[in-house]
Amino acid sequence: MRFRDREQAGILLAEAIRKEFDYSASIVVGIPRGGMIIAHSVSKTLQIPIGMIIVKKITHPSNRELAIGAVAQGNVVFWEQQILKDSKLSRKEKIKLSEFAKDLVKKREKVFGLLYITLDFHGKTIILVDDGVATGATVIAASMALGKMGAASVILAVPVTSSEIYRRLKKYFSKIIVLNIPEQFYAVGQFYEEFPEVSEEEITNLLASST
Repeated sequence: MRFRDREQAGILLAEAIRKEFDYSASIVVGIPRGGMIIAHSVSKTLQIPIGMIIVKKITHPSNRELAIGAVAQGNVVFWEQQILKDSKLSRKEKIKLSEFAKDLVKKREKVFGLLYITLDFHGKTIILVDDGVATGATVIAASMALGKMGAASVILAVPVTSSEIYRRLKKYFSKIIVLNIPEQFYAVGQFYEEFPEVSEEEITNLLASST
């Protein structure tokens, strides 16, 4: 199964959510950048509030494609323990990498200003969305941060992820909704006909139009 673009994937995801549970008191929360396009489509289709959680991957210094963890708002840090162990990074290197990711999160908070600080997540059911899950580090860190913010439960809803990651993520979420769990998974972008970069300005405009 392939999607035309993120907007269409979000509409299809919203229909799947509609069939799964009573979402009426939920908040959909996107992960920028691509996840915010999905979140906007879900919010618009289901007529529920939209929020945002800022997360940055921690990548290996010698391999920028390898995620060894992630940092989310509120100084939440998640490490991929096995990958971290295999990487043999020193404590000093770990601190340096996590502090760098924390700085990027803070910079993005400043970029979006107060637009994303419009919702109280305390006691709410959160529908966390992204345009796909490759390793799981980002959504796990986001879920941890949302729990720290007082969310009653976090449901993960994404268009695509691998079967291995799907099984792994079950212990981190109260429910997972996925449209496509393919046999072969190399990258999220392979499941979209159109998968352009999303600008910060585009996200800002989406948030402004949703308030």
